[in-house]
Amino acid sequence: MERQATARTVVVVEDEEPIAAAVAARLRSEGFAVEVAGDGPAALDLRRRVRPDLVVLDLLLPGLDGLEVCRRLRADPAGGDVPVLMLTARDDETDLLVGLGVGADDYLTKPFSPRELVARIRALLRRADRAPTVAPALVVGGVELDPAARRVRRDGAEVHLTATEFDLLHVLAARPDVVHTREELLRKVWGQTGGTSRAPSTPTSGRCGASSAPTSSAPSTAWATRRAPVVTWRPLDPLGSIKVKFGVVIVGAVAAAIGALVVTARLDVPLVVSAPAVAAVALGSCRSWRRA
Repeated sequence: MERQATARTVVVVEDEEPIAAAVAARLRSEGFAVEVAGDGPAALDLRRRVRPDLVVLDLLLPGLDGLEVCRRLRADPAGGDVPVLMLTARDDETDLLVGLGVGADDYLTKPFSPRELVARIRALLRRADRAPTVAPALVVGGVELDPAARRVRRDGAEVHLTATEFDLLHVLAARPDVVHTREELLRKVWGQTGGTSRAPSTPTSGRCGASSAPTSSAPSTAWATRRAPVVTWRPLDPLGSIKVKFGVVIVGAVAAAIGALVVTARLDVPLVVSAPAVAAVALGSCRSWRRA
C-alpha cells in the first residue's frame, strides 16, 4: 500500500470499542497517526489538543451526538475547516442530508469496507490539499480587484458587479495581455465545455478598458437578437355580430311593411294578401345578401 511521506493525523470518534480498534489498526497500517475518542465531549477536547488533519466521526455518541460535535467543530475559528467523514448505522436519506447539512464532508454507512474507508479518507485529504488559497488583489490601470472580498474599485470608487461579471473581470485582469477565446471564457467563467450559450462569441481581450463591442463580422448572440413583428389576432365580437343581424331584421321588417302598404294602395289588393307576399320577397332578398 502507498504510505504517506509525512504521517497525517486522524481522530477516530467511535463509542463501540471493537469498531474503533479495527478502524484505528487499519489506518495505522496505512501510515496514518491515529487518536481515538469514545464520546462527544472527549472528541472536542481531543480536537483542540491534537489538531488532526481529518476526523472520522460516528453519528450516535454518548454525551454529544455526532451532529452536535460536527456543528461545534465547524464553529471553531481555530480549525473549523478540518475534513469530517461521518460514520453511521443509519442509511436513511434524511439522516444523510442532515449530516452533510451540518458540515460533514462525506458519509459512510455501517457496515463498511476498510478499503473504502481508507480510499474516502485519502480523497478528502487530497481535496483539502487542493483547497485554493486567497488570491492577492489585482490592479490593472485604474481598476483594483479584490478576489477575497469580491469587490471592484475604479479610481477609488466601488463598482457593483454581478457574480458573473466579477468572475469574467477576474479572468481578464489575471492575464491582461492575453486574448481569450470564447471557449476559454465559457469554461472558466460559465463552467461550460460545449453547446450553445448566450456568452459573447468573439475573442475578448484581457486589457481592462478595451471596447466590449464585437469586432468580428459574424455577430454574437448578444448583439444579433432582433425583435420579430408582433401580430395580434382579435376574434370577432359576438355582441357586435348580433347587433348587425338585429339591425338587418328591423330594416327588412320596416321595408316589408312599407312595401305592403304601397302594393295595397296601387293594385287595390287586400292587405292580408299583399303583406305575406312582400314579406316573402324581402326575406329572399336578405338571404341573397347574406350569401353574397
